[in-house]
Amino acid sequence: MKRTKIFKSTCSMCHGGCGVLVHVKDGKVVKIEGDKHSPLNKGRLCPKGRTSLEHLYNENRLKYPLQRTGKRGEGKWKRISWKEALEIASSRLLDIRDRYGAHAVSFLIGTLRHHNSFVIEFALEYGSPNWAEHQQICFNPHRVAEELTYGSDTLCDFSIRPKTILCWGANPVVSGLNPNPPFLFLDAVKQGSTVITIDPRKSETAKLSKTHLQIRPGTDCALALAMINTIINEDIYDKEFVLKYCVGFGELKKHVQDCTPEWAEKITWVKANNIRKISREYAINKPSCIRFGLSLEQNINSLQTCRAISILVGITGNLDVGGGNLIPYLPVQCIPSFHRKMKMRPVNNFPYLPGAHFPSMINAIKTGKPYPIRSAIIFGANPLVSYPYPRKIYDAFMDLDFIMCSDIYMTPTAELADIVLPAATWLETDTLLTPIGDTIFCQRKIIEIEESKPDEWILLQLALKLGLPLGRMSLEDIYNYQLAPSGITFNELKKKGQVSFNAKYKKYEVTGFKTPTGRIELYSERLKQQGFEPLPVYKEPPESPISTPEIFKQYPLILITGRRSIEYFHSAGRQVMSLRKTHPYPLVEMHPDTAEKNGIKKEDTVWIETPRGKIKQKAKVTEDIHPKVISIEHGWYFPETKQGLQGVFLSNANALTDYDICGAEMGSYQLRGLLCRINKA
Repeated sequence: MKRTKIFKSTCSMCHGGCGVLVHVKDGKVVKIEGDKHSPLNKGRLCPKGRTSLEHLYNENRLKYPLQRTGKRGEGKWKRISWKEALEIASSRLLDIRDRYGAHAVSFLIGTLRHHNSFVIEFALEYGSPNWAEHQQICFNPHRVAEELTYGSDTLCDFSIRPKTILCWGANPVVSGLNPNPPFLFLDAVKQGSTVITIDPRKSETAKLSKTHLQIRPGTDCALALAMINTIINEDIYDKEFVLKYCVGFGELKKHVQDCTPEWAEKITWVKANNIRKISREYAINKPSCIRFGLSLEQNINSLQTCRAISILVGITGNLDVGGGNLIPYLPVQCIPSFHRKMKMRPVNNFPYLPGAHFPSMINAIKTGKPYPIRSAIIFGANPLVSYPYPRKIYDAFMDLDFIMCSDIYMTPTAELADIVLPAATWLETDTLLTPIGDTIFCQRKIIEIEESKPDEWILLQLALKLGLPLGRMSLEDIYNYQLAPSGITFNELKKKGQVSFNAKYKKYEVTGFKTPTGRIELYSERLKQQGFEPLPVYKEPPESPISTPEIFKQYPLILITGRRSIEYFHSAGRQVMSLRKTHPYPLVEMHPDTAEKNGIKKEDTVWIETPRGKIKQKAKVTEDIHPKVISIEHGWYFPETKQGLQGVFLSNANALTDYDICGAEMGSYQLRGLLCRINKA
């Protein structure tokens, strides 16, 4: 009788980074449980993590490579070998490079199922600058804002209990951010942290909060400026810290004098006295940390909004201290880079966005400007579901010469591909994960299902066929190179699962800040040199009751898209039946007064309509949302349906959005604060 073996690893059902123990018996995974020794989850798992076993052995997984035999999107396939699949893909990549140039191939990256830098390195070695992910609306706005202000992005430090946690457009109870899964936040709440939540919804996090402010979507920058005004004018900023470590305070003080709480109240719906209250709480009841949420980044003014919030961190001295916003310390380096100089610039007109701008690439496919894009190589991304303008994406993809998609399931996007490759889950992959923070995560290959292969393996095999330098290296060599500064090897890390490094506080006292001045730059000369505002400025969303009153007459409700449930991670998980039983269909949240006015009752099917289109979701009638706001879930399609492309246009939140107007700094667009109307279907 064989004994059960237990392996340490890291769950990747989302970005949480939770440590797990994987039990294997007779060559089969029989149990997955949280690792009590993990510093991030301490033995706990969320509903997604608890279904990892079902995900691993899901009968709906892709089992072997497929080649399209019918028309694109018709759903006709034939099974091929890995050798054939790699030969076809490498041949088409060479052909397109010869005919159009390497820049005609785009590389699309998903939500960290794999080591994203592998895709980027492969693209650059191949010769294409056109790699893209969701950066313009996810993580990049606040990363760039923080780097412009104090030289690094940050994370909330929960190793020392914050006295105040400001959750701004964030719902950490549901959507943990690597390396802050929900559990560390919940522990801080239990230990007495005061929580302030800014959200139009009374979210799961707001229900745990001492104070909840129901802001008008898209007006967060105005609120942040009013808080800066209050903290400066009430003389509750950290004077010693500002004098010693900040530049531009005089300009900032002058800049915000008109940004009073009364000014912000008219814009944000937040009462002036409540703005003063949370400003005092955050500035005085220290240490305090701010948890940035994605909703801050999903508007055209995303960079300025995140800059204003970064300035709040700076002037209160809540930076790089225990319980504050910690500048991470992680002794790991990037993967080896061998790419040659690019012959063409990426399809990207935005100076603060690395790589290409995905919406601009879609336009390039249709128009050939600035040059033609003829192919899409997709790893773990599902743009038909996850990006704005899905019908335009569909039309563009139908025009491409070649699409290759690596995924775990046949998604709506994969249905448009020429070659579909069966990707491995986190239980079938040796991967080194190096998020922001002080912990290095390891996933280890414990089992292999059918012919599934890790994305990293696919990329190395293609690199080998194309003669790229990446193909000459093994995964272990690459990971050991990355880990060299830490003094541990990948094999040693696999045994441990996760390795944490002691947090180092107030590093600026020795090294300064990684900015041109070495100090916190409240006034940004770099932004000024690029032609942007050096101090944060509030801009009304391009579609709103104020900026488009004629549209508001026809669409009198304010729409926020992108709401998550704890069961799903973006568009992933719809094939996991236990999750579907818990959360079977998408929900549109509305206040009881709004529902009654529109003749809608609980669980009615509801049309949600914007000037760009309409979709259907089930009504969730709740007092947990502002009466003027409608909130819809994103990421929905229906793998079980017989309708074309798995019903991708039926309930897809992104069908109500577009990217026609983008922020000038990094190309972010409006997904929150749109105008809509609702009707019973």
